[in-house]
Amino acid sequence: MKKIRPLVFLPPFLLLLIAVLMNFVDKDAFTKTMTDANDGVLAVFGKVFAVAPLLMLATCIILFFSPFGRVIIGGPDAKPLLTRWRWFSFTLCTPTAIGILFWSTTEPMTLLCAPSKRRGLLPPRALAGALVLGPPCFHFTFTPHLFCF
Repeated sequence: MKKIRPLVFLPPFLLLLIAVLMNFVDKDAFTKTMTDANDGVLAVFGKVFAVAPLLMLATCIILFFSPFGRVIIGGPDAKPLLTRWRWFSFTLCTPTAIGILFWSTTEPMTLLCAPSKRRGLLPPRALAGALVLGPPCFHFTFTPHLFCF
């Protein structure tokens, strides 16, 4: 086992330990503190979070078509670990898998606990329970793929 670097490991570990302990000691105060911190970060950096992915994508496209796009990382004799087809498959399947694993299970619970006010439903209602599987079936079956073609 490699040696743990204390300056890299200890600060996040201590923050995690403090957060877990604070949550056990006073859950309501911890929740309020974390909510306030999240709201503060979003108030200050909200627009950055919205624009940064677009700027990163633009940077990648510009670098790809610039002379830097021809630079081979690892030297001129380096061979890629994955073929272009495998890279394409990896970048296509990973977000899809994340969506299926996490959001497809979270979306019905979110819709059940906070149903759409447009439909006049109050949580939890039997009708809300009947309606919560519609959007996940639309989002995570063949339907989205049919609309892409």
